[in-house]
Amino acid sequence: MMGFLEKLRAERKGQQETGLVWAGDPALDEYYQRRYPRVRTISRAAATRTSAHAEGREAGKSLVLHKGVDGSKGSRGGGGLLGPGRS
Repeated sequence: MMGFLEKLRAERKGQQETGLVWAGDPALDEYYQRRYPRVRTISRAAATRTSAHAEGREAGKSLVLHKGVDGSKGSRGGGGLLGPGRS
C-alpha cells in the first residue's frame, strides 16, 4: 500500500505543477463522518523493512485500480450501451 500511496502523491504533485489542484469537499467529509461515525484513524510503529516489503512497495507503484473505458477493445462500432448513436 505504501508504494501505491507514493504513486498517488507523485501524481498529485504532477497535477499541481500543471495547475490542477484538488481543493477537497467539506460536504463529503461531513457526510462520511455522519455515515460512518465509528471510523477512526490510528497510527502504528513501522514494520521491519524486509526484501518482501521492498518488493511489495515496488509492486504498489505499478498498481492500477481502475482503467478508463476504451472503445478500441472488443468494440464493434456502437453495438453496446456505451456505443455511439445512443442517447
